[in-house]
Amino acid sequence: MVKFNVPLILVATLVSSASLPALAQTSAIQASLSDPNSSVQGRLVLAAAERVYFRRNTTGSDLNGTIQGSQHHDYVLGARAGQTMSTYTMGTSDFLVQVFAPNGSNLYTGTENWSGQLPSSGDYHLRISLPPGQETGESESYKFTVVVE
Repeated sequence: MVKFNVPLILVATLVSSASLPALAQTSAIQASLSDPNSSVQGRLVLAAAERVYFRRNTTGSDLNGTIQGSQHHDYVLGARAGQTMSTYTMGTSDFLVQVFAPNGSNLYTGTENWSGQLPSSGDYHLRISLPPGQETGESESYKFTVVVE
């Protein structure tokens, strides 16, 4: 890894996609980078987690996507302490699922279905990716189901 010790000016804009279905909205941070002492400039787009909402009177949501190589998809959903979260994946490959508590601690990492009692209230972060060693150039489709009861 190469580190540069130069002053940079960062201008960031939060872009929200309101045209997506009500069950899942995404946002991204678009940033313009420039060095006031040179002509170095660039553009950076960081994808943010996709917010997951449950339809009224339901306890779960199905999320579909495609992952290629080392890509990953991040999801976030709110839940309360004491509730039980369960995750299920189906797809053209095995998928690695990671579940993080609101404080950032890892509750689960694995390729199996998972269920666990939630330790605290707040936003839980979920990441789905291909397991190490399966990160080929091929696109793999998944259905990821999250249930909170």
